[in-house]
Amino acid sequence: MRWICLVFAVITIVSFIDDLGMLQFASLRVIPGVGNNSPTVLTLLFFLSTIGLLLRMLKMAVKGEKEKLRARVKDLENQVKELKK
Repeated sequence: MRWICLVFAVITIVSFIDDLGMLQFASLRVIPGVGNNSPTVLTLLFFLSTIGLLLRMLKMAVKGEKEKLRARVKDLENQVKELKK
């Protein structure tokens, strides 16, 4: 999670420097034949970083749900053991 935040920070800094006109590569179009509606390199990086962040959040949510279910199963097993005594 920290790496993704670091990537967002770097992309934001590069975007700011590009807005100042100090960088030339960041304003290049990804698909040159499309015209002015083509996304820039920074837009593509933001998009990929956002997708990565969302996938990581989804993975962590699923992992958290599994841990909760495992804890619940252990609790129920302990309750069954107590009832059998």
